[in-house]
Amino acid sequence: MKGVDLPKFSGRGKTDYEPWRAAFMSIVDGMDIPVGEKVLLLQSSLTGKALALVKDLGYSINAYERAKESLKEVSRRETFAD
Repeated sequence: MKGVDLPKFSGRGKTDYEPWRAAFMSIVDGMDIPVGEKVLLLQSSLTGKALALVKDLGYSINAYERAKESLKEVSRRETFAD
């Protein structure tokens, strides 16, 4: 992914989630790379509470899908609960 900077998502609501998700899905999700690398790229594009939500899920395909779904669900709220 040389020359491409993914936006960061911190978990601050849907207005930040949608642009992050669009970029992540178009750049990373469709790449033909091992799922563990996708998880690392996912984690590197997150900060704060969004990263804390998924950082311990692991590196399997199930963990990757669960991380994406967890971020989607949480983004439906305005912000993470403090």
